[in-house]
Amino acid sequence: WETTDPDLFPDTIWDDAKSIYIDDRYNLGLGTFFREAGRKPVKANILAILLVAAQKEYWQADDETIRQLAGEFASLVIEAGLPGSGHARPDHPMLHWIDNYLPPETAAQLARIRDSAGDVSSATKLPETIRELNPVEGPPSRSVPTIWPVFTLTVTLLGAGFLFGRRSAV
Repeated sequence: WETTDPDLFPDTIWDDAKSIYIDDRYNLGLGTFFREAGRKPVKANILAILLVAAQKEYWQADDETIRQLAGEFASLVIEAGLPGSGHARPDHPMLHWIDNYLPPETAAQLARIRDSAGDVSSATKLPETIRELNPVEGPPSRSVPTIWPVFTLTVTLLGAGFLFGRRSAV
């Protein structure tokens, strides 16, 4: 997000994403699709991305839209738990920000879930540097020269097809 240029993604992009995936603009049955048990985290992640875009002011969504998204997100989290992505980790600022758009009882339920998830910042430390990978000892990989016979055969067949195609066209 820190490297995202808000000008590259105008509000219409975010509006369309909400309209298509959340409001099911094309009547594809996405509401039913996302209600299935294994797909609830997918919808929660989509909602989280939209909410983070609004929180960071990359998307100028109106308060009613934010309330709708926050309500759906909170309902999914209350029902199925935090989805586990970076945008929905327990210490993500967006989770506190949406409290302002939720009814007090919903915000309190979400806070209990967020607090019970614990501190993940130290538990799952992501790598901060890129290291060189050392290949694992194993069977040798195919060498590049084995591609030449296939390439030669392909070029020969294409050339023959071209020549025979020109003779029949005359």
